[in-house]
Amino acid sequence: MPVEIRELVIRASTNLDDPEYRNRNNQNPAVAAIDQDALIQECVQQVMKILQKKKDR
Repeated sequence: MPVEIRELVIRASTNLDDPEYRNRNNQNPAVAAIDQDALIQECVQQVMKILQKKKDR
C-alpha cells in the first residue's frame, strides 16, 4: 500500500536579534538592501511558480 504525504511542515529560525548580525549588516547598508531585494525577488518567483503549478492541476 503506497504512502501519500499530504502535509509538509518546514520550520526555520533566524538570528535577527543577534547584535553581531545587526553590526554585520549595518556596515554596508547598500549591499544588505541589494541582497534583501534579490532574496525577495527570488521568493516571489518561487511562489509564482508554485501557484502556476497548482493552477495547472
